[in-house]
Amino acid sequence: MLTARGLNEHLHIVARAVEEQAEPKLIRAGANRVIAPTIIGSQRMTQALLKPAVDDFMDSITAENLDLHFEEVEISPDSAYAGHKLRFTNIRSELDVVIVAVRRRTGEMIFNPSGEAVIESGDLLIAIGRADSLSQLKSLAKHKK
Repeated sequence: MLTARGLNEHLHIVARAVEEQAEPKLIRAGANRVIAPTIIGSQRMTQALLKPAVDDFMDSITAENLDLHFEEVEISPDSAYAGHKLRFTNIRSELDVVIVAVRRRTGEMIFNPSGEAVIESGDLLIAIGRADSLSQLKSLAKHKK
């Protein structure tokens, strides 16, 4: 990890932690994200026990039973959406894509943005929808119609 970070400071590094206590050390060593499978597994087990319908939905998404996918879509300066309120776009009405969150260039995360939220160049839209619709959204996020 240290070698990789030394070769490319912009490289996005994801590390696996066996113990939760290892996370800060891996971050200091250069990881951008740390995944602890045992923690994730225990969280999923708790969710399956306490919220089975939510767990079933998440399983349906990951198993692609519903043909739904999560995607992150970056808004370019030339985007058909840049500078427009979410409610005046075709994202929900025509593409049938749900914008779950918007991450601003500043890092601010807006969960469940309202229709009044203005989409800005550099925003990262966190979306859920069918693969073909998400593909269209990504195309429109890059270029005007």
